[in-house]
Amino acid sequence: MFPKVFMIVLIVCALSLAVSADPLNILLRGPSDGSTTTSLKVEFIYGFDNVPEMKNCSLHLNGVLTETRGSLIKMENNRITTNLEAGEYDWFITCIDSEGNDLVSETRTLTVDIETSSMEGFEIIYNPTSLRSYLIPVFEGKETIVLPAMKAGEDIRIKTSKALYYLDVLKMGSINDNSFVEIRDRVNSRLQKIVVGEKLSFDLDDDGKAEVALMLEKVVRNVDAYFVVEPYPESTIVEEDALQEPEEEPVVPEETVEEEQETPVEAVPEDKPAEPETAPQTDVEETPAETGEMSPAVKYSIIIIVIMIILAAIFYTLVSRKKEPPKKEQPAVEEPTKESSEHHAHHSQHRHHKSFDVIRSDSRKRK
Repeated sequence: MFPKVFMIVLIVCALSLAVSADPLNILLRGPSDGSTTTSLKVEFIYGFDNVPEMKNCSLHLNGVLTETRGSLIKMENNRITTNLEAGEYDWFITCIDSEGNDLVSETRTLTVDIETSSMEGFEIIYNPTSLRSYLIPVFEGKETIVLPAMKAGEDIRIKTSKALYYLDVLKMGSINDNSFVEIRDRVNSRLQKIVVGEKLSFDLDDDGKAEVALMLEKVVRNVDAYFVVEPYPESTIVEEDALQEPEEEPVVPEETVEEEQETPVEAVPEDKPAEPETAPQTDVEETPAETGEMSPAVKYSIIIIVIMIILAAIFYTLVSRKKEPPKKEQPAVEEPTKESSEHHAHHSQHRHHKSFDVIRSDSRKRK
């Protein structure tokens, strides 16, 4: 009877804890909600808040199933790529897990604007980290291009007739109340600083002619930098204090060095202003892989294991006691009382006297 009760209690505890665990959720990583792209080829990125066991996941555009992915579905950085036409789209992701349950993500909006691409002269590329890249085809005679706000970690990709070159926005800061941005030419490993209001030319292929020039219009709160890109500037390249290796320092006057030491470069603050182009930071903070916290499912699993161990120990103890043979009671040895002792002594004395009388009677007969 007891083993049956034990198993019923164990099953009820396991089911109650399993039901109370949080369900698996789909987390959309990109494009961000309400964003606009100038590319017809769009990459939709999604993940999960726990380790998934999925049969397949599908992309829905304007309520229509468009693409399905049925293999290599992992916790983060899952991608579905498709070609779109110009227009506005509502999109979301659905998945079916190994038990046949349906999961549905939130719904986001996306605009594909080809006219903006030809008018502005650049294309926005959304990276898995929610940071952006700006692809700019350059040729002689092309008008200047005004870029939206850029953040540290994003890059400008210059596409010429020869090759594709990268200019990385590394960090932002201020010296003597003058904001600056540090830029690296990725091909030549050159580090350069540009101050607000200055223009910096780049000879990307080292042919003696600048393919592009950047002018820094403004820097807002050391977070957002605004550039104007000029393809093939007419001015000649001025020799600059470029760094061939990141660890070297440019030659500057002594007074400037002291001021730089006194005023530390401000890092990008954590409270970044929310913008339509970037993915919400809350999604990234909730991911267990990044925060290092245990997911609710893992916590409940640990609790279930502990409860099972405790119940198993109690069950084993009770069964062991039940199987032990009962101890035989040995008969108690009665201690002699005073009356029995006197009676025994009297009986012995009487038997002694009787023996003595027999001996005496024998001796008389012999005489």
